[in-house]
Amino acid sequence: MPGRLYSFIVLYTGLVAASNTWLLLLGEKRADAYLAVNTLIYFTLYSTMRPMPPGSRRARALTLLLLAVFTTIVAYRVYRVLNP
Repeated sequence: MPGRLYSFIVLYTGLVAASNTWLLLLGEKRADAYLAVNTLIYFTLYSTMRPMPPGSRRARALTLLLLAVFTTIVAYRVYRVLNP
């Protein structure tokens, strides 16, 4: 299990650094865009690698928190598009 967690952390760090660099180079200034992309990277990697046991309370709490934040960001962006 520690090997999977280590691989998850290294891969997540690399993908986040790459995506944040691209967003910065593209001129993105909104913090919610960075947070949404980082959350998507986390969910994608977590669902494919499963670095922690399924019953882990920490992993479940982090997942629920990130899902709530991501849902809020998406809802806000949809609201801004529909109600200019």
